[in-house]
Amino acid sequence: MQRMRILLSALAGVGLLAACQGPPRPPPAIVVQQPAVMVPGPPPPAQAELVPTPPPGMAGIVWQPGHWQWTGQSPQPWQWVAGRYEQAPAGLRMWVPGRWEQAPAGGWAWIEGHWAV
Repeated sequence: MQRMRILLSALAGVGLLAACQGPPRPPPAIVVQQPAVMVPGPPPPAQAELVPTPPPGMAGIVWQPGHWQWTGQSPQPWQWVAGRYEQAPAGLRMWVPGRWEQAPAGGWAWIEGHWAV
């Protein structure tokens, strides 16, 4: 019986401590590095996009701009990926767009976009 009281008291204390910490913090931004896609030359100039009005009632959505994707297939090795609205993950609200960067050793590398705080 004494053990049961001690166990219940300990559990109640843990519960009180957990309640005092407030709401859980959002996870830190995590950038997952994908293997770089290396291509021989730069992408074509970005296409102009008309950003549509966000869908009504969709809080927390962010526009992700379009970009060129390397397919390597003839006759057009580049394919345009249209921009789109995406729901931001919990705790994150900014989209850092992907980009093509010229590599020091030559060629071009795609740096994947990611979510940030």
